[in-house]
Amino acid sequence: MILSISEAARKVGVARSNLYVLKDKGRISFTKQPDGKAGIDLSELDRVFPKKTSRMTVVSTNEDIHKLATSEREFYLEEKVIFLEKQLALEQERVTSLIALSKNHSEQLLLTHQQNNRKQITLWEKLRGVSMRTLE
Repeated sequence: MILSISEAARKVGVARSNLYVLKDKGRISFTKQPDGKAGIDLSELDRVFPKKTSRMTVVSTNEDIHKLATSEREFYLEEKVIFLEKQLALEQERVTSLIALSKNHSEQLLLTHQQNNRKQITLWEKLRGVSMRTLE
């Protein structure tokens, strides 16, 4: 008897995606149903998920499925870490360029301020010189 993937998943109590992962790992084989869709033969399902087993075997099978799910999560997390490291590098470059721009801008402001101070002193000295001459 050939069951659909959904029926097989319900029968053994796992998600359909877990059955596809097991298929990709070569631990279970799919067959075609008479309508041409993928299915799993009941004997194949019993081989991979035995009905009459010790509790240890069932735990082992559940652990295998958990390990597969864990490896998928680890892969996702590794990809996320790589993405975040790239984002961090870009932000560090941005901060470095902003600091350089800020230093350049500060230096320009300081020069402008110093030049303005010199002009004011010169003007003050001129005014003072003029006022001193008028007093003499």
